[in-house]
Amino acid sequence: MANVVVSWALPTTRENGTPLKISDIKDVEIKLSADGGKTFGVFGHYSTDVLSTIMTELEAGVWVVGASVRDIKMRESKMVTASITIEETSPPSSVTGLTLSL
Repeated sequence: MANVVVSWALPTTRENGTPLKISDIKDVEIKLSADGGKTFGVFGHYSTDVLSTIMTELEAGVWVVGASVRDIKMRESKMVTASITIEETSPPSSVTGLTLSL
């Protein structure tokens, strides 16, 4: 298991290029997928004064994290994704059937 720090920067423009004030942002929604990004579950919503979170005790495998920004009128940006592979760190099981003979 591993703890993963997720960090982001807030946008300063809208999709059409016009300026976006921080006060126009409601929150950032962080989602998590354990199936390669086919399905996501909401991990949390974060106000503009929070720019990171920690996902604790993720099991070995490939995890995809998605983030989108919602403005105060609940218009949502496209989701941006990033993935991380958590390697298995558990050692192998012991041998079985160990015998000795003369």
